[in-house]
Amino acid sequence: MGLASALSTAVTGLKITQQAVDLTAKNVANADSPGYTSKTLLQEAVIADGETIGVRSSGVARATSRLVQSEYRNELEGYGYADTLGEFYQRIDQLFGTPGSTDALDSLYNNLTESLTQLSGTPESEAMQTQVVADATVLAHRLNGISDDIQTMRQEAETRLSETVDRVNALLGQLETTSSRIVSRTVAGSQPVDLLDQRDQIIDELSRYMDLTLIEREDGGINVLTSTGTLLFDTNAAKLQFNAKTVNGAQTLYNRDDSISDLGTISIVSGAGYSIDLIADNAIRGGELGALIEMRDDILVEAQQQLDEFAAALSRSFSDNPVDGTAVTVGAQDGFDIDLAALQSGDPITLTYTESGNSHVVTFIPTQDGSILPLSDDATARADDTVVGIDFSLGNAAVATQIQAALGANFTVSDQGGSVIRILDDGAAGLVDIDSLDAVATATALTDQGLGFPLFIDGSHSPDAYSGSFDGSSQLVGFSGRIMVNEAVTADPQALITYATSPATASGDASRPKEILDRLEAADTRFSAATGLGGPSGYQASVSKFLLQVIAYQGGAAANAADSLEAQDQIVNQLHEEYISDTGVNVDEQLSRLIELQNAYAANARVVSVIDDMIDTLMNI
Repeated sequence: MGLASALSTAVTGLKITQQAVDLTAKNVANADSPGYTSKTLLQEAVIADGETIGVRSSGVARATSRLVQSEYRNELEGYGYADTLGEFYQRIDQLFGTPGSTDALDSLYNNLTESLTQLSGTPESEAMQTQVVADATVLAHRLNGISDDIQTMRQEAETRLSETVDRVNALLGQLETTSSRIVSRTVAGSQPVDLLDQRDQIIDELSRYMDLTLIEREDGGINVLTSTGTLLFDTNAAKLQFNAKTVNGAQTLYNRDDSISDLGTISIVSGAGYSIDLIADNAIRGGELGALIEMRDDILVEAQQQLDEFAAALSRSFSDNPVDGTAVTVGAQDGFDIDLAALQSGDPITLTYTESGNSHVVTFIPTQDGSILPLSDDATARADDTVVGIDFSLGNAAVATQIQAALGANFTVSDQGGSVIRILDDGAAGLVDIDSLDAVATATALTDQGLGFPLFIDGSHSPDAYSGSFDGSSQLVGFSGRIMVNEAVTADPQALITYATSPATASGDASRPKEILDRLEAADTRFSAATGLGGPSGYQASVSKFLLQVIAYQGGAAANAADSLEAQDQIVNQLHEEYISDTGVNVDEQLSRLIELQNAYAANARVVSVIDDMIDTLMNI
């Protein structure tokens, strides 16, 4: 090697050291920059004719930790989901209140039962009569407020879905721009390490909003899909659309059929106009989007159902009057007569019978609106019955005909005149034995209809008394937002005692308040599986126990959500710290590296200086 060759080699050493110093300075300067990964200058020997003649850069490498990064993104999705659910669950729990606190739902309900208990002991007390009405009014108002707040939260979820979809679209647009530059530079042979950092930050944020699957391509690009395989990005970004709507009440519900859905859905629309409904396809299962969908369409709807069924059971505990069938025998046939005159739309008629040793339950539901028929079996809270809607607007003979058609040839159903229906078994054949036939009638008047009376009414649904009607729409849905105390009782609290006018109820007769208390605290009521309690068969308990169970359920859900969020937060922070430790800038290491580079630079400079002196010596010979 001659002096010229040695000089050239030393100069390349100086240049590569300068580049390394520049990169190290960049690392130190960005040590605290979010998403920045530590960079290392790659270098290789320059070889000619089998001999090393210098050194050069072969690119820049960034610190990576693929496994930790993948786990971190998965947990980011879980954190986004847990954080959103935790926030909403905490607010739901606050709506029902801390058990025992002054304005908690259970406290307001207990105030009503306590005043009823005192009224039972002193039925003639006008002060206690007024107190019962006052406590009932406060409870109704609280139910109205909770229902309104639940629907406000559903509207908030709808609005946040729209805002989050906009953010996802913005991130996908950034991903398209960044990825295009990465592919161009990769194909050209360079290492776009800073752009890769930018892309990682975009994907990290996207991971918080929804569950993703990533596929890296050989050209440096990346494909992004939902966890169910719906493509969000390859070389071009998909465009998400959300047709935001307004939550007008508990009846405003999502449906997989967008033509009848009351709420917005998230779709991907291709250039050819082909649309994929991501919510209907269950393509979004996690992240903030998944949590908002679940909260809007399931969790808050369930909370509303719990509140509505409590309000309905509360109302019916005051207004229901039993209608018992009368046993009859006609020749070899046995059965019952039942008078349906007092029944309102929605009041159940229950037939139980045994056929070939198996027990069966049929619930007939009266309606004045034949267009809603047939009714589904979930029209009642019972899981073991068959529901049959009956159009009462056609008259008693038609009612008998409809019941006959529903029961079949093993029964004989007939119109007995007025409003009486007779149902008989098959007699001698012995295949069917009718066990019972009874009904529940909703009282519409304060007196002369039994011990039940309409203390609570439906503020906007017709008829005013709550009967669980399906005419037009389900009276149950959103009832807690409409329940109110009957103004006639507010004007005359004596109605809490007086249940008959001929003969008139004595002022000291406690039959009505005692009966109502027994219904609230002792009698079992069926609550549907839609409340989330009791499993597929629903929940059966007193009204008092049901309320306690609902409050415990929501409190437990809020506590579980908080625990889940805390655990998820710890996991995310741990993985983030681990990822930064693996890929971030260690300033101490960089400073040590600078000392090494300083020494290398000085050594290369010394070589240049020595060679320069040697050349000067040669030139002076």
